[in-house]
Amino acid sequence: MATKKTTLKKSSKKVVKPVKKKAPAKKKAPAKKSPAKKAPPPSLLQNPSVRGGILALVLLVFGAGLLALTFQVWKPASLAKYLPAENTVAFAEGDLTIWEPLADYLAETELEKDGVAFVLSPNNFFENIHYTYENHQWTADAVLLTTEKFLQKDPDYIKLRPNLPYEPELFVYLKPEAFWQDRAGEVFRTDYPAAQVVWDSFENLLSSFPAMGISVNSYEDGLITQTYVVGDKAILSGEALFHLEDKYEGELINYFPDTVQTYLGGQNLSASFLQLVDLLNGADGLSGLALYATLQQQFEFYFGEELELLETLVPLLANEYALVYLSQEEELSWTFALKLTDETNQILETLKETFLNRGLMQVDEETSTLSQIELNLVQEESSSIPFYSIQLEDRTNLLQYLIRDDILFLSFDRLETEPLIETLDIPFEIIQFGDHIFVTHNENGDKLSAGVNLFDDGLSTLHITN
Repeated sequence: MATKKTTLKKSSKKVVKPVKKKAPAKKKAPAKKSPAKKAPPPSLLQNPSVRGGILALVLLVFGAGLLALTFQVWKPASLAKYLPAENTVAFAEGDLTIWEPLADYLAETELEKDGVAFVLSPNNFFENIHYTYENHQWTADAVLLTTEKFLQKDPDYIKLRPNLPYEPELFVYLKPEAFWQDRAGEVFRTDYPAAQVVWDSFENLLSSFPAMGISVNSYEDGLITQTYVVGDKAILSGEALFHLEDKYEGELINYFPDTVQTYLGGQNLSASFLQLVDLLNGADGLSGLALYATLQQQFEFYFGEELELLETLVPLLANEYALVYLSQEEELSWTFALKLTDETNQILETLKETFLNRGLMQVDEETSTLSQIELNLVQEESSSIPFYSIQLEDRTNLLQYLIRDDILFLSFDRLETEPLIETLDIPFEIIQFGDHIFVTHNENGDKLSAGVNLFDDGLSTLHITN
């Protein structure tokens, strides 16, 4: 059976696709007109007058530098440029008449000379060589052997010189150990063993300080002297020679009158002492121990063996102290002052009780026997301030002390306890400069104020004389 094919006819209808309506085009906002940029103001460097001024300033600075360099070339060269580094013990240059201590040491020289040097000859003979400066050169009255190294190139001299004024009226250089041994060592010999230990320790200490410089300048009321001492840190295997944490304030100055003849004060005496012992031990291994043993022996004589020097005195002397030489009613007396704390008050009380209970030990020189003298504590009053006397059996005063404003005042003479009207006058520069200070008057009434500043590789001092 034949199959009938069916053919599908395409529809004649057209499929109409929906037409999307286009959204109306947005009107563009009119572009904002940017304001016209202003032209930058003309640079100052574009101004011919300014450029000319800057050029003139540069030329002026350059010319001043050349002028200063010219003056440096023509100014007198230091004697250090001509003296041997190894054999020069000391030299001085400038106005040799300005400084009295120099005259004492150079009595055999002609002080109107411009310079003088102390040099060891090849046979270790100490020679004085005089120099005069004329026509921009030094002329010596002796001939020095040539040397491969001059003092000006010595490391210690190089370190020392920038720490002092470059053009003082007088400059002095010396090697402390060599100069002391030749010029002053024999003066301080003594038969008293304890004192000799101190002087021997001082001499050994000098080996720790290879070089010292002194500059002296005059002002309207007197002289200003500065020193700088180079320390050798190798003595302590590179450790700091001195280190003080607390700054000296000078509070105790306000408790003493202007009649003071001598005033020695400072901060933390115990720290300076312990560092001094370390330095001495570093120098020869023995001097520090010898000094400490001597002080311990003296301490035990008065306080027995129950108390130990370091444990007792180190904390006690860690604060501000003053040792004062006073003039009272035409008599002179020593007074020691010390700032106290709660800890040091207790230590002081222990020392007092130990001393009173032990009594004063006395040695009979003929029999070498030791006897005990009983002591008594007596309270007295002068004005409104109470003070105490430690007396012998016959009521003779051994020492007197009082505590006022947390300050201990102790004296082996009569204490001055009246209110102070005129306090001690010390230059402010000295108090600001020093870790320890020293003030004294000479026979002519001149006053010397000095401060000592300690640091890790040396020390410096400032002295004002008026």
